[in-house]
Amino acid sequence: MSAALAGNDLYFADLFIDGVVTPIQVYLKANILEPIRPALILPEVTDESKWWEGKHHYADPDGKYIFIFQGNVHGGENAYNTKSVNPKEIKSYWDFLGPKWKGKIVAYDVSRVSTIAHSLRFLYNNPDLGPEFVRRFFGEMEITYSRDERQMIDWLGAGKFQIAFFVTDIEDAAQQGLPVKFFEPGQFKEGAFVGPSQGGVNLFKNAPHPNAAKIAINWLLSREGQDAYQRMFAQQHDVRQSMREDISTDVIPPTYRRMKGVKYIYSGRPEWLDMGPVTKIIKEAQQKSASK
Repeated sequence: MSAALAGNDLYFADLFIDGVVTPIQVYLKANILEPIRPALILPEVTDESKWWEGKHHYADPDGKYIFIFQGNVHGGENAYNTKSVNPKEIKSYWDFLGPKWKGKIVAYDVSRVSTIAHSLRFLYNNPDLGPEFVRRFFGEMEITYSRDERQMIDWLGAGKFQIAFFVTDIEDAAQQGLPVKFFEPGQFKEGAFVGPSQGGVNLFKNAPHPNAAKIAINWLLSREGQDAYQRMFAQQHDVRQSMREDISTDVIPPTYRRMKGVKYIYSGRPEWLDMGPVTKIIKEAQQKSASK
């Protein structure tokens, strides 16, 4: 972060690479960001046909300052016990509201909003789900909550619960022999989101090394840079799929890859960052359920 935010007019940062919340809520308001497009020089970077949906994506309302280069697939991050659930029976998220699943679902504690924000945004902002689904899911299904994902997966594998929401380490557990598996995002008619996660980049005003910053951002967004970015994080078991469409996805697990023919909605819209409305509905639904 630029030290200028502290009021001493010293600038130490050239660029920022991470999520989009801090740039939108802090840097934009402080008016310390430079437009990115003038800094894009390499033809393979400026050629928008190389990027998902044939265009560049930005997280800021003006579409100028926060460039999105990561496009991870997000749904409800949900999984099932392979011995007790036939995934073909569930073709829509609304199917999770069926009476047979009441009391059979474990979910990561939704009070830890920052941990599962993408999943909650997906449920709340998806035009085919929205507030009504959120209200009914958290108010009617007698969900059990946990802050220990390992515990959730153990419960799912043991059959104590048949479905788990907001989990991530299912593939590792399956390799260890547990009867657990992710639902495929493409199997739901409501589709899935493509979101930026930690894949945003922006340039600071008065950068101490502006030319170096331009070189860095052009390499980062190049085919070589994005391939290296994907592979580096894959070695740490951290999935970060590039928005570029012209690089290999062999290091991206199939569940997390963007697939042809699947309905995707871009979730990096600035108007969807506010988690207040969805957490309000969840709390009200939980309180109503507890009072019964």
